[in-house]
Amino acid sequence: MCVTEQRIEPKQICEGRLVTARSFLIDRIFPQCETVILPEITLLSGTLRLESGPVRLTPQKKRRLSKFLPSADRQVPEGRWAFDMRRNNPENWAHFLNDHLPLFFHAADVTGRDPLKALLLLPSDVPAYISDVAAMFGLEVWATDAVVEGEGVDCSLTPEISNRSARVDWARLAFPRAVLDGLLAAPGSADLPKKAFITRKKQRALSNQPEIEAYLAARGFVAIRPETLSPADQFRLFLNAEEIVAVSGAALAPLLYTEPPARGPSRVIELQPCGHMSSVYREVATLVGSRWGGVRGRLRPEYIGPAYAFDTPFRKFSQDAFEVDPVSLEMVFDMTAG
Repeated sequence: MCVTEQRIEPKQICEGRLVTARSFLIDRIFPQCETVILPEITLLSGTLRLESGPVRLTPQKKRRLSKFLPSADRQVPEGRWAFDMRRNNPENWAHFLNDHLPLFFHAADVTGRDPLKALLLLPSDVPAYISDVAAMFGLEVWATDAVVEGEGVDCSLTPEISNRSARVDWARLAFPRAVLDGLLAAPGSADLPKKAFITRKKQRALSNQPEIEAYLAARGFVAIRPETLSPADQFRLFLNAEEIVAVSGAALAPLLYTEPPARGPSRVIELQPCGHMSSVYREVATLVGSRWGGVRGRLRPEYIGPAYAFDTPFRKFSQDAFEVDPVSLEMVFDMTAG
């Protein structure tokens, strides 16, 4: 067994700008937008531990359909190696692309193993779109809830979120970069819009989407629902784009694999609902080299009380539909102009 420990260095994220919808909260006569200065962020340092050699890989938790699970252990075939991704919700598109895959690329690179000989261990009920994006990289998935023994790499991050400081570098390693170069060279790649407005159909959808869509169309943006695209085309969309406007959410995950301005959007504007504010994609945009601006949707009366109840997590409204003020969107375009 070979054990490697690596320190992950912290990284600084510069301050950002977020513009709110117009209100009377700063002038009781004339409604105005507020500009919020988001402070600098220090992404945490951490330690990555890799164990390479004969391993015994156990699922992090029991699955819901435990009575249907195989009772026998599984053995890694000769000439292959296993990498366990069955922790921290790999069923989520953003988690898989932004957390699990970059860590796998780095682990393969550090241990000198061929990524194409890996078996990615995922839960038995992993969605097809996760298997599809793995296949896009030429990787084989083992969807299993059994204990797996044999040649492999096991890893641990302390703290878990310290990957945020390193995952952009891991996503730019030679292996994923070669795959993405191939995607860009494929026929039809250039047919995707250079200016994309990424929408959501269900949770966290825009209540006034026709208004915002018309505003953006006048600026040359094409509305895209990411679930209508293949995984490959979702990556191509980001790699080809010059500008992205997107409702905050998992559809922004391929941004991690861009390298603006040659491969990826120079500007990213994130539309954020009051019930689901997050710095994650501001961090990613900054690290890949995109200019980022945020637009916060209109407040609802029911948000006010819970927003000031600091002893309770503010999660109840995370999936609510929301409205964006086109005036605040216009201001962010001006602020992020190149």
